[in-house]
Amino acid sequence: MEIDAKKALVSFVVVVSLVMLVLGAVGMTICFLFMWSSSHLDVMGAGMAFITGAIMMASGLISLAIVSSKAKGKDSNSEQ
Repeated sequence: MEIDAKKALVSFVVVVSLVMLVLGAVGMTICFLFMWSSSHLDVMGAGMAFITGAIMMASGLISLAIVSSKAKGKDSNSEQ
């Protein structure tokens, strides 16, 4: 793969990871407001959406960690 194409792919992954991180945090914040409802259906629905936001946030954070470690040259294949 060419260096320009690799840099473009890395920057695309970083942007998507940041979007996932931010959207997960915003979703968790909005769902947290519905957890104070007196209706048990609102609380259950908000709980499921809260878990979804946590998964989105964690996946964005993990992919950012992987991309940043690969960008620093800490490739796992170089140790073998």
